[in-house]
Amino acid sequence: MREKSWHLVAYDVCDPARLRKVGRIMKGYGERKQFSVYCCYLTDRGRERLRWEIKKIMKDEDELLMIELCENCVKRLKSTHAKGAWPDEPASFEVV
Repeated sequence: MREKSWHLVAYDVCDPARLRKVGRIMKGYGERKQFSVYCCYLTDRGRERLRWEIKKIMKDEDELLMIELCENCVKRLKSTHAKGAWPDEPASFEVV
């Protein structure tokens, strides 16, 4: 299995109820950068699972965009806020 990589995930959901559901799903996968834009550190399998979960909620008029970012792309990303920087890997957590 391939290692994890960064993905830029953006969505446009027309219905407010569906929009909230997609937002709740996204919180479990990545960090919000803008209202409907997240950065996610995913394996190929994780990316497909995320896409599957969101597409179950979305209708034909809704849109989902997932872009895998290469290492060089991530290094060149700029943000106007220090919080917006993309680390090489997200912080890991230890369950005690």
